[in-house]
Amino acid sequence: MKVAPTISGNLERLTEDRVNLDEYLKELLNKPLIFTIKVSKFISPSQPDKPSSNKLIDYINFCPAQVYFSWCQ
Repeated sequence: MKVAPTISGNLERLTEDRVNLDEYLKELLNKPLIFTIKVSKFISPSQPDKPSSNKLIDYINFCPAQVYFSWCQ
């Protein structure tokens, strides 16, 4: 799953940029957050014609503010 590495990578970049993570996370608490999520069905190599009902999450990203505001209008 690519979710944890993506989030930890973002936090690492913020830390490298000397952003105070406590303040950054407090700001996020007060903002509505929308995520884009890519979900797909698990397809077994042994049965490619029968997708399973299990789901795979390919990624979770924060939705850009511009997209969020356009949805709200």
